[in-house]
Amino acid sequence: MNLSVQSKENLTKLFCFLKENQIDYNLRYVSFQNVELPEIELYVPTAHTPTRILYIDSEVSKIRFFYKGVLYYDGTSNNWALDLAKFYYSQGIKAFFIYDGEINDTSPDAIRKWNVIKSYLLALCNKVKYRINARDTVLREISNREAKEFLQKNSFYGFRPATLTLALFTKKPVADLDKDAIVSVYSTGLPFLGRAGSSNNIECLRSSTLLHHQVRGASSKFLKFLIDHPIMKRGKREFEWDYLTFYVDAAHNFSNSLHALNFKFIKFNPGFLNHHTPLAPALCPPSWKSVSGKLENRRFGSHSEVMCIMTLGGITSVTTPGIASWVYSRTGDYSKYKEPIKPFPYPQLHLLG
Repeated sequence: MNLSVQSKENLTKLFCFLKENQIDYNLRYVSFQNVELPEIELYVPTAHTPTRILYIDSEVSKIRFFYKGVLYYDGTSNNWALDLAKFYYSQGIKAFFIYDGEINDTSPDAIRKWNVIKSYLLALCNKVKYRINARDTVLREISNREAKEFLQKNSFYGFRPATLTLALFTKKPVADLDKDAIVSVYSTGLPFLGRAGSSNNIECLRSSTLLHHQVRGASSKFLKFLIDHPIMKRGKREFEWDYLTFYVDAAHNFSNSLHALNFKFIKFNPGFLNHHTPLAPALCPPSWKSVSGKLENRRFGSHSEVMCIMTLGGITSVTTPGIASWVYSRTGDYSKYKEPIKPFPYPQLHLLG
């Protein structure tokens, strides 16, 4: 496979990280739906479920772009990355996706994402240095300002304002931390899209743990609090929430805690990223802070502008595994839920380890 100079540098950076943490691996190249990509097999003796890192080059895996009757360039299908993930899942293998821009981009957001990815990998390989039990923490509500400081360092997607944000604080000095240190944050709020006021549904907006730490039982402690304190606020009106929806980043996570907490699986939805080509800095508005190789989420308020830049070759769209949607009913009644409830199609991913 002919890798770009940047991708070779990215893989070298990834391999250095694995070696520094004494994680054994094997590199090979695979092909899926006519797209070649590097596959890194991780050797984790204590894990029950095999794991592969799939390195995705944005240029190689860009989506076919057909706009207003014109084919601008050929490429993969919208579902390519999700289909690839499902291919591995069906064999009982966890597929962990890493995109080129998550390594080589030097913007603050990309640096944070790369730091979180490294923390994820250490957890996957049972290399987390510090483990804390949730019983050794105390749960408190925190402000958006307090949450922002934590999430901008420890959450893959960074900070987002929430209706209710909960945090776990250490009761006493533990591991490398002092008393009253935040080790995990869980924020909830009204649905981001659609008619937020049309039902008593809430969403988990962010669920994040301190980098390079593991808090055993954190998810259970957060959920128990929400069940015991069901009153939420919508403006000045209070209501009791019925359903809690959790959208899992399927590129990097495997829903283990949700399965253990009796959340019900809904569906997979493919995702997309905007990839900035070398032409992007000259074509994008200065406020976008475009640099070649940048990867970003879709700009919902600038769709027409993005489409125009795509026709000029400044931006390409890259598909991701997207999200796995899960839901929890506070009453245990799913008969009135808007989506059909179905068994998770790959239960082997939820084996311990």
